[in-house]
Amino acid sequence: MSKTMYQVIVSDLNWTPIVQIITWFTLVTSLLAFLTHAGIKFYVFRTLTIESWLVLASLIFCVAQSVAVLLQAHYGFGRPIATLSGYQIESNLKVTSYLRLSTWSGALI
Repeated sequence: MSKTMYQVIVSDLNWTPIVQIITWFTLVTSLLAFLTHAGIKFYVFRTLTIESWLVLASLIFCVAQSVAVLLQAHYGFGRPIATLSGYQIESNLKVTSYLRLSTWSGALI
């Protein structure tokens, strides 16, 4: 049983891998920044301050945003719309509307 590798090449018509790399990089950076912030606050104060909880809430929204962008990239974000199928366009628009809805509902909380 041989497995074939699926390789995506960055070109003028496909920027999806760059979008995915930047999204993962910023997500991991945000996670490490929160862990550093919370670790220092916990070490100094022996508890998490309100600031740490607000940063955690911000991290949750960051994760939601990153998941939405990665889903959009899966459905063709980063490629010209003329090269996408109808299903990819519809799925991409569904993710975009979900992202808008979750952003507004999070802002209202």
